[in-house]
Formats: sequence, structure tokens, C-alpha cells
Amino acid sequence: MLIIVYTVRMDELTLEQVIGEESLKKLIAYCGGERIYIPTTFKTGRDEYIKREFESRLNHGSTCMNAYSQLSSDYSLSIRRIQDIVNK
Repeated sequence: MLIIVYTVRMDELTLEQVIGEESLKKLIAYCGGERIYIPTTFKTGRDEYIKREFESRLNHGSTCMNAYSQLSSDYSLSIRRIQDIVNK
């Protein structure tokens, strides 16, 4: 099983390289065959950028819903998640 983890620099590392062999074995034993989501810890910068981008789109004539929809597509996030980020 090969799991790719993307770091901030977008270097490709295996999960084993990131968490170690023993931790990977435990993770596979616990979640084997399941799809799991591991959130990034580097969301603050992204979220601030999304907020600025949202404001910019509004200032250039986009409607709120169009801005949410475009950002959702650009960042592969749900519209609801984009709304949550913009409204924090």
C-alpha cells in the first residue's frame, strides 16, 4: 500500500517516511481498507488567502454565491466550508 502525503513544499513522501514504520503498521491495523482524512495543520495561511480572494471577487462584481462557488472549485472544498472560512 502506497500513501502519498503532500507537505507545504509539495514534496512527495510516503506516510511511512512521515510517521515511521511502526506507526504506519498501527494505522493500517486500525483503519486498513478505510479512506481516512488527515487535515493539514497549515490552513491558517490558506484560509486568510481565501478570505482576501473572496473580498477581491466581490469588489470586482461577483455575487457572494458565485464567489463561494468559484472558490469551492479552486480549492476543492465544499461551498459550506468556504462560507465557514469567510465568516470566521
